[in-house]
Amino acid sequence: MIIFKFILYLFIFIFLTFSLNKFLLLREKNKIIGYGNKILIKGKKINIVEKGIENKKIIILNPGYGTIAPGLDFLPLIDELSKNFHVIAIEPFGYGDSDFCRNSRSVENITFELHEVIKKLGIKKYILCSHSISGIYSIYYLNRYEDEVVGFIGMDTSVPNQLKYTGNKFFPILRKLSNRLGFIRLLSIIKPELFMANNNYYSDEVKSQIRYRLYRDFANEDNLNEGLNFERNWSKIKDLYYPKNIKKIFFLAKKEDKDKNWRYIETKNAFNNQNGKIYLMEGSHYIYREKFVEMSEIIREEFL
Repeated sequence: MIIFKFILYLFIFIFLTFSLNKFLLLREKNKIIGYGNKILIKGKKINIVEKGIENKKIIILNPGYGTIAPGLDFLPLIDELSKNFHVIAIEPFGYGDSDFCRNSRSVENITFELHEVIKKLGIKKYILCSHSISGIYSIYYLNRYEDEVVGFIGMDTSVPNQLKYTGNKFFPILRKLSNRLGFIRLLSIIKPELFMANNNYYSDEVKSQIRYRLYRDFANEDNLNEGLNFERNWSKIKDLYYPKNIKKIFFLAKKEDKDKNWRYIETKNAFNNQNGKIYLMEGSHYIYREKFVEMSEIIREEFL
């Protein structure tokens, strides 16, 4: 009897969260406001956000896995860096206001599309700045387009041997169901920092726009395909190093003693003591949300 009641209440709860989520998605659809500019790649549009176009040195920003609306999420960092740099945040297919492409999210495709955007913008020399999983795509990118990139900035970037420490736990069906049933909406209310910035550097309007896209886009088709390609993509870069002739700096969230911090150890190994520097900073994995002023000061010192 107790088990029957539990199942009944669970069913009612799931039905209510699903129905409410469905209703709210319809209401929020017309509240979503587009931003940025579109670049046509392979017949689909990739969205970019840029600022500081009067500045000569260019920084290209790339997001971490599943970042909702990178062009909005990066805003405080864009505002700060654009005082001295021409900053361009590029949203990959399936992110932010970019289209879905529905082709394999392989490291080859992701880096090719990034390069095509940069080429279409007429940019010849630039600094690449990547967060989290984009570090994996970047190490492949830098080895392929080394002659174009004049510097690299890693923001708590993933490392070649990361899966040795973390494993590859990815549950696509669970991720998809969690959003469709309204659980992501519920969890984002209870613990918003899991999905988006939750501080005063972001306006309420920006937070709302990110939230609407979270409920709409979490675990979308391109996003799930990228996750399913994790292990395959990591296997293609696990023996690569950051090119020694490119200046590199890394901002890593300080967790524990650096001699025990696998991200610190493997980041250092990835540039093999060649022309690289690591800055450990207090903060979360999304370090640029809280430390964008300090990071921008260091970037100016290193690259201006």
